[in-house]
Amino acid sequence: MKKITRTVSEVNALIRNLFEDQSLKNIAIIGELSEFKTSGGHAYFAIKDPNSTLKGVMWKNYLMALNFVPKVGDEVIIRGSINVYSERGTYQIYAEGMSLSGVGDKLLALKHLKDRLESKGYFRLEHKKPLKRFNEQIGLITALKSAAYEDLIFNIKRRMPLSKISFFPAQVQGKEAPAQLVSVLKRADKMNLDVIILSRGGGSLDDLEAFNDEAVVTAIYELNTPVVTAIGHEINLSLSDLVSDVHVSTPTAAAEIVTLDQIVLTKMLDEYSWFFEGRVSASFRHLKEHFESLNGKLLLSHQQMTRSRKGFIDKASMVLDQILEKKLTTYQYQMTTYGQKLETALGYHLKHKREQLKTLSHRLIDLSPENVLKRGYSLTLRADGAIIRDVNQIEIEDKIITKLHNHSIISIVKKKE
Repeated sequence: MKKITRTVSEVNALIRNLFEDQSLKNIAIIGELSEFKTSGGHAYFAIKDPNSTLKGVMWKNYLMALNFVPKVGDEVIIRGSINVYSERGTYQIYAEGMSLSGVGDKLLALKHLKDRLESKGYFRLEHKKPLKRFNEQIGLITALKSAAYEDLIFNIKRRMPLSKISFFPAQVQGKEAPAQLVSVLKRADKMNLDVIILSRGGGSLDDLEAFNDEAVVTAIYELNTPVVTAIGHEINLSLSDLVSDVHVSTPTAAAEIVTLDQIVLTKMLDEYSWFFEGRVSASFRHLKEHFESLNGKLLLSHQQMTRSRKGFIDKASMVLDQILEKKLTTYQYQMTTYGQKLETALGYHLKHKREQLKTLSHRLIDLSPENVLKRGYSLTLRADGAIIRDVNQIEIEDKIITKLHNHSIISIVKKKE
């Protein structure tokens, strides 16, 4: 029988056909990453167990969809299909998804806890306490000497130097973190503070585990003091963020929401003060000029009368002196009375303008971005934080963020009109 001679490509094609078995399609494999590198945006890796190793590749579009950065030593679950790489005559898994082993169980447990707390009303808007406009006594809860701590202290003092900060250090990660957080939250609530900021610098699901602890969430819910959280970015929203009265993405945003910018407010008050001082000075100048004009006319009239009645000086001088003295007395009395009335009117006018300034100050506060959002408006941002004012600023499949007064909604653009 004559043997058939085949090319390498033909042999690899035959082997490829063997991998068309449906049991090798859309398969899930668990193992440890023993190799992982990227090139041209694609990932090339090897996954192993105690007895075997399997090579694999993940194309760029799938790699960019991962919510974590894989590294050697991670135990992962990979979804994909087994096939032949003909150019090298090897088989490998073409990965379409990858997740850390065990993360799915944690997410499921977290969802069950969230649903249970939500059914108790922990996240309802009617339980949210409003923030004061002027927060003089501010409590900070975060890790000592952390980046979040430095950020909060710097921005609060920059915006409102006269504010008084009470710091309550606590672990924000690890087994002891939940108990410490509950303890300092309850202690801070007894300090008669205007607001409490609970913060850390973001992190993975494991990093934020303490802020998803039921005891911590319950403690925040039961506080009498308003709580602002700045724990994770929008993609890492914790249960503590959901139960707090206001949550923001960063420590800087937390500092800004509880303080008024004193530099801007002082400048505005100075400008109004200069304006009113100018108006008062102008009024006094006008009165002085009017008085000098009246006095000049009076003197001129006296001189004219003296010249026209020169022949009757001896006879009429006494009468004229009496008339002039009486008129001068009358004018002096009128000027004194007018000055008193003017002073009273100016005092009332200045008081009225100060009240208007106070009203304008409150209106400025009411028109702050946060208060505008509280009245039902929203602000739409691109993923890089830029405000979207025109539809041409975004493209299909772009991520956009709609910011409400106490929540944000993340959306993907599917259509533009």
